[in-house]
Amino acid sequence: MPVADALMADPWVRLVSFTGSAEVGKLLMRAAADTVEQVSLELGGHAPLIVFDDADLDAAAEQAIASKMRNMGQTCVSVNRLYVHRAVVDEFVARLVARLGSLRVGDGMHDGVAVGPLVEQAAVDKVVRHVEDAQQRGAKVVLGGGPATGLFYPPTVLVDVDETMDLTREETFGPVAPVFVFDTEREVRPRERHPLRARRLRLHQRPEPRRPGQRGASTTGRSVSTTRRSRPSRPRSAG
Repeated sequence: MPVADALMADPWVRLVSFTGSAEVGKLLMRAAADTVEQVSLELGGHAPLIVFDDADLDAAAEQAIASKMRNMGQTCVSVNRLYVHRAVVDEFVARLVARLGSLRVGDGMHDGVAVGPLVEQAAVDKVVRHVEDAQQRGAKVVLGGGPATGLFYPPTVLVDVDETMDLTREETFGPVAPVFVFDTEREVRPRERHPLRARRLRLHQRPEPRRPGQRGASTTGRSVSTTRRSRPSRPRSAG
């Protein structure tokens, strides 16, 4: 990284701002230690969406698609992992497949096209690798799954996904929606917290009834999806 090396070594540079992968962000933080340089990092995430058994499934599917297909899944806040309660997983997947399957792939200059290309061949290769790895480890493709046409990859839905697969540990950055199944909130909470530090957490469940005298909406408001930051805990300073 010749440009980055020059910036990090220059004593006149007091702040470096970077948007990109977590791997490069770590390199910049290490380099900043030598000059005690400030860094502002907007790094990749691994955002989850959680659908509970009392959720509005149509609303949940719509938000999943809006987030997953934003720029073909190539944003740091795109949903990468969909956790769906076992009682509603079949209904949710059916809605997801029906909506994604209706999206037309192609040149965005043409009428009716909703799914465009990935940014480069390396991005396509990563999507293909993630889907193939998931299949080899037991996942089933219920929509899409390739083949890629140039830089275009069809919207893909995977079921029977688990944490042994590469797409659980890495951002796919493409139009692939892996569906994980859970049974209880206690179970899913540790699973959605990921070392990549998800930029967003989305919850879908019905709102709690308002107590007499309570002001404002329920903080868990689920009939309309709730989106909130998912931040890692910070260590307390000593003394």
